[in-house]
Amino acid sequence: MNPIDLTCTDIARIVATREMTSSEIVAALVQRTQETLHYNAYSSFDGNLVLRAAEEADRAMANGKKLGILHGVPVALKDSINAVGYLGVLTKLIASDSQKSRRVKAITALSALVGAVSLARAVNDEKLSREILKSVADELKAQLG
Repeated sequence: MNPIDLTCTDIARIVATREMTSSEIVAALVQRTQETLHYNAYSSFDGNLVLRAAEEADRAMANGKKLGILHGVPVALKDSINAVGYLGVLTKLIASDSQKSRRVKAITALSALVGAVSLARAVNDEKLSREILKSVADELKAQLG
């Protein structure tokens, strides 16, 4: 079974039933993405970070935790909407001691709404892309203790 040929629904079912791990699926997709980076389809892609997030998703599942309907499913996120604006609004709504802490929690909330593993960010803001990917990975680690 080649993960590149699977739909999102197929991958969600396969991960949920443990036919394959998120890490196995993500590894195949990271390899394919790295082979096609010359197409400039993504403005931000960090294969190692994505693999770590998949490993965290697998650990969460092994510990009986399920984070959402797309738990462990790799997705590429397209910012054709004003994600920075949404992030700012959500950041203001979250209670926390510091602006940075609120922003990290807001990024995590936006990215983990369905429990997906962020494969890449298709956004023109490199700093925001890296911040989102790192925040999601850090939050998953914190949730797993």
